[in-house]
Amino acid sequence: VLYQTVWNRQAHTSRRERAGGGAIRMSQPRSKIITGSIRKERPAVYDEMVRFRSNCGRNLILVRSVDFCSRARALQLRIIDFAAKVLRRRKGRSRRFREETSSVEKIAQELKENYVLGAKVQKGEWGQAVNRLKKHRRKANLAYASRWTICALLWKEGRVCVLKKSEDRDPSDASTYRPLCLLSLPGKLMEKHMVDMLGDVMGRGEESQYGFVKNRSTVDALLALERKVAMAESKYVLGVFVEIRGAFDNVWWPAVLREVLYRDCDRRSYRLLVDYFRDRRVMYREGMNTRAKAVTKGCPQGSVLGPRLWNLLFDGVLRRLSESGRDVIAYADDLVVLVTENSRAALERTATDVVAQLIALCGEVRLTVSREKTVIMLLRGHLSADRPPIVDVEGVRVRAVREFKYLGVTLSAGMGLDTHVETVSAKAINCMAKVTRLAGAGWGYEFNGLVTWYRGLFLGILLYGVQFWAHRLKERHWKKLASAQRTVLLKVNRAYRTAPTVAMPVLAGVLPIRYEAWWRWAAYRIKRRVPVCVPGIVELTAEQVEDRSVRRYAIVKDALMTAWQRDWEAASTGRLTYEFLPDVRDRMSKKFIRPDFEVTQFLVGHGEFLAKLHSLGLRDQDKCSCGEPETARHVLVDCARYNDLREQFRLRGLTLRDMVGRPGTMDDLRSFARAALKRLVAWHASGVGGAVQQAG
Repeated sequence: VLYQTVWNRQAHTSRRERAGGGAIRMSQPRSKIITGSIRKERPAVYDEMVRFRSNCGRNLILVRSVDFCSRARALQLRIIDFAAKVLRRRKGRSRRFREETSSVEKIAQELKENYVLGAKVQKGEWGQAVNRLKKHRRKANLAYASRWTICALLWKEGRVCVLKKSEDRDPSDASTYRPLCLLSLPGKLMEKHMVDMLGDVMGRGEESQYGFVKNRSTVDALLALERKVAMAESKYVLGVFVEIRGAFDNVWWPAVLREVLYRDCDRRSYRLLVDYFRDRRVMYREGMNTRAKAVTKGCPQGSVLGPRLWNLLFDGVLRRLSESGRDVIAYADDLVVLVTENSRAALERTATDVVAQLIALCGEVRLTVSREKTVIMLLRGHLSADRPPIVDVEGVRVRAVREFKYLGVTLSAGMGLDTHVETVSAKAINCMAKVTRLAGAGWGYEFNGLVTWYRGLFLGILLYGVQFWAHRLKERHWKKLASAQRTVLLKVNRAYRTAPTVAMPVLAGVLPIRYEAWWRWAAYRIKRRVPVCVPGIVELTAEQVEDRSVRRYAIVKDALMTAWQRDWEAASTGRLTYEFLPDVRDRMSKKFIRPDFEVTQFLVGHGEFLAKLHSLGLRDQDKCSCGEPETARHVLVDCARYNDLREQFRLRGLTLRDMVGRPGTMDDLRSFARAALKRLVAWHASGVGGAVQQAG
């Protein structure tokens, strides 16, 4: 029976009894102070404590979880609360306690300052909860509880919310759903405090683990994979991509505690972790009823401590694999084992041994390797696609594939990227299309809103993992990415689809996709203190990267802008836009330039102008009524029929560059464009050239 107590009436309790059963190890004078204060100031709490003592049949005041008794949980919190209050009255607090209280207060402030759906938490329910926590001094209670190695029962209750992993999976299969465990605010605070306490233990993890580790990401894992494949001296490199069935739901707690002991964890942190595992339960909805179920394994998905528990469990497996000479790379439960050999027979034999060893090691910690989803793929060397390597384990053949999505990047055999570029381009365009449906020619999202979506959604999808693949792309890959960017920027700028590709990034004030990718790639390498070399653009040596006095980021950004300017000047299309915006640096600084449907037609030259429509075969003539070709420049600068509008909006005498040079003139240009196009379309509809057909 697992006991948790705050009062010990025995005058001479043996060390074994004080250390056993999760009892709070409190000195006798303090226990008398707490007992007397509770009896005097909280008689109801004292009477309930006495009843619990008599029911348990022991000479101890026990807070016991029997059938998840709600009275026991409530009583436990009341005792902890009052005990902390009594001890706070006493003079003198230890330095260690002050540090713990400060840690809890810092964590509470971090929770309060988090953002949820764009709004600060303190303005909502969580902020109110944090304020109540501060008002009632519960943070100090958490610090006391951690000193006593207690995690209160109410802090260990979670509410389960179930999310469907994807729409195309079988709804009757339990693995289709991902359970998320929502903890109370004190529970989250306690878990974050435990993470701080176990910081040294967590920091001694395996080098091959990249998930849930500070200053490591999926990009680091992908680069480690690339580096190991490139450095292999063998002819063939085979990747074994391992799938663990229900990884986070099957974390075996004794294995976690064993790993903690292996890392020489201090006794108090260990006992607190033991108590954290005791008497856990989750609440879930079943129809109109709320059910409760005991939790005996797994780490709560959605909790603060859960990812660390997984790493503690899985590090033991990774350590055993590394000690046996295997090259492993793990990100959380995504594991790849590299097999290097010089012949097909040796490759198949070693891969079979690796899979068998992995199944055995996972079985020791009660994890199950999914043999159906575990696959192999050749990452280096060439073997016939019709005769892939054969890896059999206990009569089950491991499936060989030519493509595999690892950590969000679709790798082809030989570490190819053709499929990945095609996939992310289509996905980014489709996701952005759902946004641009809410932006018509004259309604919906404005330019700034679309640019925000472009930077956050489109670039986030298209350039995911760019630090891993930018330097490995071919020219055909860059053209595919540029095509995807053009498709989206046409919507952002509200331009016709005949608009020149080279002008779209300039008009929107964003980097071309090639230079955006190189910028992110170089910034990552500078951060990691790795030399930078963008072919034909910029190069930073190891000494320059290490020297903090060198403006490394500014050098790279300036070199990319120079390359973009060179391309913009040498382009054969988009020359009208070049007259408006000849300097890309100047354009990037002018945030007041916000293209819309009317302004874009004048800035690009593609729109309701007879000369352009005639060149596309949409009109029979290209002449204005004044006899000159009706182009955007003609309407804006030369045609006498629009003199009144130029006078009204103060554009007479201005160069094209001056018209977009200041916020005031930009607003005048926008007003002119709307009035001029309205007049132009009306004249066309009245018989000047016949009915108008749009170009896009």
